[in-house]
Amino acid sequence: MGDFNLPSIDFAAHNVAGLAESMQTRFLWQWTELGLVEHVQRPIRLNSEGVSSMLDYVLANDPLLVDDIEILNPLGKRDHAMIIFKFLVCTTKKLGQLLSRRNVYTVDYEEFNKALAAPPGTEQPGEASADDL
Repeated sequence: MGDFNLPSIDFAAHNVAGLAESMQTRFLWQWTELGLVEHVQRPIRLNSEGVSSMLDYVLANDPLLVDDIEILNPLGKRDHAMIIFKFLVCTTKKLGQLLSRRNVYTVDYEEFNKALAAPPGTEQPGEASADDL
């Protein structure tokens, strides 16, 4: 989402007014390659001459991610309308799943430091493992 300031792009017609090598054309091509969908369907900016343009876009790679777009009046003396929308994200919460974590409060730090200070390969059979420390 943002003010891209690319007024020559016509997302509805999927074309650009202007040169084939322009930044607007490259942006539209990249937008298409990434599979992005533009969700703002009407101009949101009115310049001092009364000409409206599309400068602010809400792009998503899934048409179902964005919902309930509202175009509101500009805030204060700004020339861009405000865009409000819902970004829908689904998450899965696994109930009852326990996470195993080490309890750092029960570590024997003397033994731990000795183990760290010992040269590699000098561990004796039967010595404590990291889990035992």
